[in-house]
Amino acid sequence: MWQAEGLSWAEVPVNWILVSVTALVVMLSLPRLVGLLPLLSKGLLRLKPIYDLENNVRLSRDRNSIATIMVVPFALVASRYSLFGASFIYSLPSLYRTPAVLATLVGYIALRAILHKIAAPKKKDSDDYEFSFKSAYNFFILCTLLLVISCPALHYLGVNDLTIRKVAYYEILFFFVVFLIRKRQILTKSCNQLKAFLYLCTLEILPVAALAATALIF
Repeated sequence: MWQAEGLSWAEVPVNWILVSVTALVVMLSLPRLVGLLPLLSKGLLRLKPIYDLENNVRLSRDRNSIATIMVVPFALVASRYSLFGASFIYSLPSLYRTPAVLATLVGYIALRAILHKIAAPKKKDSDDYEFSFKSAYNFFILCTLLLVISCPALHYLGVNDLTIRKVAYYEILFFFVVFLIRKRQILTKSCNQLKAFLYLCTLEILPVAALAATALIF
C-alpha cells in the first residue's frame, strides 16, 4: 500500500517525525511506565490490582497520562500494518494516511467517552462505574506495548505484513476480551448481571462496532 507512491512507510515525513517524537516522549515517561507495569500485568489475572491502582491517586494519574501517550504509538502500528481496514484511508496521499488513522482512533475514544457520560447512572452509590471505564486504559497500555514490540520483531524476522497483521488482531482481541471480563466483574459489584451486560453493549461493543463499520462502509 505504501510502496504504490514509491515511498516506504518509514520514508513518509510525518511517520518518521511522529516515531521520533513519540520515542522521545516514551523514554522520558519510562520511569512512570515501569512503576505501573506490576499492577497493570497483575490486572490481567485478578481484579484486586485494578482497584489498587484506581485507589492510588499518583499511580492512576500516571496511568492516565501514559495511556494518552500510547495513543500515538498505537496509531503508528495501526498505520504501518494497515490494522484499520477502511479503504478511504489508503486512498489518501501517503502524507495523510497516518494522521487519518490517528483521527479515526481519536474519534473512537471520543465516542466511547460520550457514551460513558450519557449512560452514567443518575445516582452513583460507588466508584465502580468510573473505575470500569478507566480500567480500559490499563489494557490499552499493555496492548500497545505488546504491539510495539511484537510487530517490528516479527518484521525483523522476515514475517510478511499480512501475517503480522493477523497476529496484531489476535493480540488486540485478547486484551479486549480480558478487559470486558474485568469490566463486567467491576460493574456487577454495584448492579445486576443484566444491567452490566447492557452497559458492556452500549459502552464497549457499540464503539467497536462503529469502528469496524468504517472499514466495511468506507
